[in-house]
Amino acid sequence: MGTSLAVPIILVVLIGLALGSLLNFAAAFLAIPIVAFLLIGFVMTSDVLQRQRRISKMRQFRHTARAQKAGLSDDDKRTVV
Repeated sequence: MGTSLAVPIILVVLIGLALGSLLNFAAAFLAIPIVAFLLIGFVMTSDVLQRQRRISKMRQFRHTARAQKAGLSDDDKRTVV
């Protein structure tokens, strides 16, 4: 879990530095938060979409798994288990 979090952080720093060096040397430190916000927004959006998909699948499963009323004949109604 620790290394999976380190990779995006390093990428954010590198992209921010590259973007900042294109604009201005001092802007590199200002570009890091901008790129970080974009990356965090993308990660949060994808997590939210995955969560919504899981919720909709769970609702669909509950809907299909709900007991349905069966038509019983007179013989079935007289049978005692």
